[in-house]
Formats: sequence, structure tokens, C-alpha cells
Amino acid sequence: MLYDYIAECDRVFINTVDYDVKKKWLDRLESELRIELDGHIPKGTETVAVHPYDDIYVEYLKMKCAEAVGDINRFNNYLSLFNDRKAKLYAYYVRTYRSDKKVGWSNVL
Repeated sequence: MLYDYIAECDRVFINTVDYDVKKKWLDRLESELRIELDGHIPKGTETVAVHPYDDIYVEYLKMKCAEAVGDINRFNNYLSLFNDRKAKLYAYYVRTYRSDKKVGWSNVL
């Protein structure tokens, strides 16, 4: 699954960043999401972000690649897109898994 996100990033953002570096970035993002979402992960899913919110991984990779190559304009654009996807993912988890509907996670909206 993570391979698919890396391949999609490479299709839309030509870069020279090594596959293993991108994999490490995705592993770190996945760990952070799992911590911030406090265990509210759907059973039987490989990643925290389920469809249609899984494009967060590609946006994150594009952001990190732009940062790595020093492309500040693209980095800022991808950062904005990543933050939008992250806010939507967190709102989904609040709607779906939080019975009190309070937003208690950091960096939400």
C-alpha cells in the first residue's frame, strides 16, 4: 500500500529522493497519525487514513520532496494541501469515532 503512495508521488512530482527515504517519511507520518488519533483506527486497515482521505500520504510525500530539493514555492503549496487533508481526516475521525464529538487532538482545524 505504501508503495502505491510513493509511486503516485513519483508520477506527479519528478524527484531524486530515494525510495527508502520516502518510505521512512511515510512510516513517521503513520506513527504520528496513530498517536494523535489515540487508537481510533478502523480494524482491518493497513493505514490510518482510509479512502477518500488516503491522499494525505501523497500530499505529504510531495511536500517532503519539495522541501528536500529546496523548492519553497511548491513546498508551501503542498504544505497547504497536506494541512487541508489532515484537517479533513481528523474531522472524519471526530465524526466517526468520538462519541462526545469534541475535538481533542492537536493540530486539528
